[in-house]
Amino acid sequence: MEAKNVPQTAKEFGCGIDHVRKLIDAGELQAVNIGLGKQRSRWVIPCEEIEAFKRRRASQRPITRSRKAPPTVTRDWLSD
Repeated sequence: MEAKNVPQTAKEFGCGIDHVRKLIDAGELQAVNIGLGKQRSRWVIPCEEIEAFKRRRASQRPITRSRKAPPTVTRDWLSD
């Protein structure tokens, strides 16, 4: 089983190591803790899981943030 550590995975994803750790904590990215328990956790992510995660993310609809149009203000009282 080939695996990558958190910094290597973050570099491949183009994000920070904190983001990768949040994905692991949220259960979105499966990883194996090879450290000495919770106090000294050391995560490795199997390469197969990295590829599966990429496929899952590629098949999801992208998140778009749409802004509501600002309200139109009519100022009839200013018109002469």
